[in-house]
Amino acid sequence: MRLKRTVKPGQCAAMRCTKSHVEGGTLCERHSQEPEPAADLAVVRTELVPMVSNARKALDHVRALPVQGPAQIDHAVKLQKGLTEAIKALKARQAEITRPLLTALESARDLFREPIGLAEEGKTVLKGKIESALHGLREAEVKVLEAGEIPETFTQKPKGWVERPAYSFEVLDEAAVPEILKSIDRGKVLSLIESTHGGQEIPGIKVIVEMKGFAR
Repeated sequence: MRLKRTVKPGQCAAMRCTKSHVEGGTLCERHSQEPEPAADLAVVRTELVPMVSNARKALDHVRALPVQGPAQIDHAVKLQKGLTEAIKALKARQAEITRPLLTALESARDLFREPIGLAEEGKTVLKGKIESALHGLREAEVKVLEAGEIPETFTQKPKGWVERPAYSFEVLDEAAVPEILKSIDRGKVLSLIESTHGGQEIPGIKVIVEMKGFAR
């Protein structure tokens, strides 16, 4: 059965069901008693033994088959049609076995999608706040240094926080930019900057480095 992505309080979690769930559960009485179809893999393996054997024999026959004259070509065409039908039958049986499993997997994903999404959003919000705070502290330190003084303390990278440089650039003099980087192709410029970790001086270009971080 498919489960709803969001469930109203007290309502059954099964897709398209508006009945109340049983006490202490998430499904109504009918859906709680509904067995989830599942394939018996031992039975399937037994079923596949002759199929695999026949497929190997067919492949050996095809590999050894001479196909030259009209009659042999016609025979090969018939064999190919037979193999096409065999493949369709195998895929149909495969779908019959895997469909309940895929449905159950999708239902499980639906259940977890909302809390995972909320947690990811929380990470993004915190990441932005941490980066903004670190940027503000470091800017304040630079201003103190520019004023000819030494800050009382220097901002250290928090424990468990990983920072990597995020590069961008500003064109100061387009005429001075090398021809290979003109039109100006931002992708080419950023590729060059990133490949040299910002160490390559580019005429007419000001490299901008911002530290982007994440918790580890």
